[in-house]
Amino acid sequence: MREETYAPQLTALGYDLTVREPWWHEHRMLRLAHPRVNLHVFGPGTPELSRHLMFRDWLRSHPDDRDLYVKAKAAAAPGARHAMEHNFRKHAVVEQTYERMYAV
Repeated sequence: MREETYAPQLTALGYDLTVREPWWHEHRMLRLAHPRVNLHVFGPGTPELSRHLMFRDWLRSHPDDRDLYVKAKAAAAPGARHAMEHNFRKHAVVEQTYERMYAV
């Protein structure tokens, strides 16, 4: 999907385009300040999109992993200067969850 087809509508809603990584699955990240939202956009049919959807569905059907992820996100947030630092702080929990998810 081309950025100009969706980004203008999202920026009109208050989102700011903060990350543009066309070389990595056409990744874009848009941020909304209130409520705090990081919206990730990937190109159609990319493996990263599938991986994110699988992770979401896993958390919806596995409350113990969902609770662990919620706690990891909350612990990672204070003092994180940017999204990559926040992601690094919760990385171990995400990787452990993927291990369980892919073992099924």
